[in-house]
Amino acid sequence: MQTTAKIYPNGNQNPTVQYSDNTKANIGICFSGGGSRALTCAWGQMLGLETLGLMQKARYLSSVSGGTWASSIYAFLPQHILDKELLGSYYPPQNLSLSNEAGKFDISTFQSNYALGHAPQSMDLDILIEEAGKFLVEHCLSSDDYKWLWGYLVSHHVLKPFGLQSQGKTPWSSSKSFSLSSDYVNAHFPSTAPSKLYLINNPNRPFIVMNNNL
Repeated sequence: MQTTAKIYPNGNQNPTVQYSDNTKANIGICFSGGGSRALTCAWGQMLGLETLGLMQKARYLSSVSGGTWASSIYAFLPQHILDKELLGSYYPPQNLSLSNEAGKFDISTFQSNYALGHAPQSMDLDILIEEAGKFLVEHCLSSDDYKWLWGYLVSHHVLKPFGLQSQGKTPWSSSKSFSLSSDYVNAHFPSTAPSKLYLINNPNRPFIVMNNNL
């Protein structure tokens, strides 16, 4: 059996080479998928790498599914939110506690309103079931729009709290797109207005490759 495959372009014309920071070593960080568990795992991994001073040294950041929930927020974090607010502070395991124990950090609390941990916490099963039922009743009784349910839930519970969701013509569509940089957009999509884009604000961020399913 023969299979035809399209191979991503090599050489300097490859966007991952052309638009990434060539002053950095060829170091890549990868986050796997797995929904809110993957986001939580990536959160801890990013905090660890940030604590060691390694996060900013990476040239590439690649992720899939739940890992992309975390990496997209990190890469496109709005300017008014600090990395410290998003990732928090590192505490040695022996200094963590499940309660308000003297001299230890209570892991049931968050240090910031923008802590990445708020996202999985807001995706409690009871909350999702209630919202899914409401969505299906309001939008899917006479159409096949049910296929947008998961995208709607992710955009509202994961991206929206960080200012990365802008509703389009429907509750599950977006009026803005994610892009690497304004230079990339001007070169490839010159008719796109800057107001229609989410851009990477921190020039030290790794080049991000966001894979499905977001």
